[in-house]
Amino acid sequence: EVLRADLPRLTQLINTAIDQQSAPAVREAAHALRGSVSQLGALAVAERAGILEKIGIDGDLRDAERHQHLLAEDLRQLTLALFSALHAG
Repeated sequence: EVLRADLPRLTQLINTAIDQQSAPAVREAAHALRGSVSQLGALAVAERAGILEKIGIDGDLRDAERHQHLLAEDLRQLTLALFSALHAG
């Protein structure tokens, strides 16, 4: 359920926050995403979300877009791994 509901919603919130250059919104959305994926044991995604959360806390969004793209790749890898696990046997 987390994958179907939370991940797309939280990812979109992060993307919108970065587009709008809103550090508090980046922090809030990244914190929520980190909590959600931590429950799944998705450490790479949780770590990337933590980096974005810190960027939001610091208020310096210069590196946010780079980490946004890296987060998208981490999420793609997570989705592929979960899909493979569901269809393996």
